[in-house]
Amino acid sequence: MRASRRERSYIWKITQYNGPHTCVNPSITQDHRQLDSKFIFDFILAIVREQPNVKISALQAEIKDKVGYMPSYRKMWKARHDAVVKIFGGWEESLTRLHQFMLALCKHNPDSSFLIEDDPLFVNNKLKLENQVFDRMFWAFKQTIEGFKHYRPVIFIDSTFLYGKYKGCLFCATGLDGNNHIFPIAWGIIDCENTRNWDWFMSCLRVFVTNRSDICVISDRHIAIKKAMQQDWWQPPNGHHRYCLRHVLSNYNTKFKNPNMKEALRKAG
Repeated sequence: MRASRRERSYIWKITQYNGPHTCVNPSITQDHRQLDSKFIFDFILAIVREQPNVKISALQAEIKDKVGYMPSYRKMWKARHDAVVKIFGGWEESLTRLHQFMLALCKHNPDSSFLIEDDPLFVNNKLKLENQVFDRMFWAFKQTIEGFKHYRPVIFIDSTFLYGKYKGCLFCATGLDGNNHIFPIAWGIIDCENTRNWDWFMSCLRVFVTNRSDICVISDRHIAIKKAMQQDWWQPPNGHHRYCLRHVLSNYNTKFKNPNMKEALRKAG
């Protein structure tokens, strides 16, 4: 700790202190310039370790309650980001270790399957063969592959957007068990939802998961899925494509806005 005495005064002023700050003026409730992301990082590290998806607003409230200042959203976001990187590693590091992670997973969970496809890297229009860029990935665990053999021949497919640093889509194929509970079968990480990627994902299902015939695939009416289902091994009698009633009802209600007719349509479906 460093301190200096003001000129012609008996008052000393602390100019530097490397340690936790506990003495805060309770009358000041706004952000403080010394309440930087490094201090916030040390404060919230344990919280983020226990709750990786904790919201910024919850962390702000925790800081305000314990310290007395309300950090800005930007400071809090950076501190949480640094804490996540400290605990789980950064995005680049995670992608670099993806192959090793999946190999280790399959080693300890034998007969699981995964497929990672990379694209060549171009720098100044020159091909760098020693470097690859992640393109897409498919995986299914042994337990889901074996379990689907005993379930009804119905597969639901859908996708959702990823909201991390690198955008993309998560593809998922699920089934129903004997209690009508959702049973996950396989997953895929793709850059976007298009015919190329859905065609690849549906092919991986046939290669790695199941060769059963008479499988009914249920999906929304995305044009890429419709085209992917035109592959030979998804054509009758090997497979059948049907539309999800929930999506049909949602589109119907958006168009006509009639809950009574929507309910009648549901019963008919």
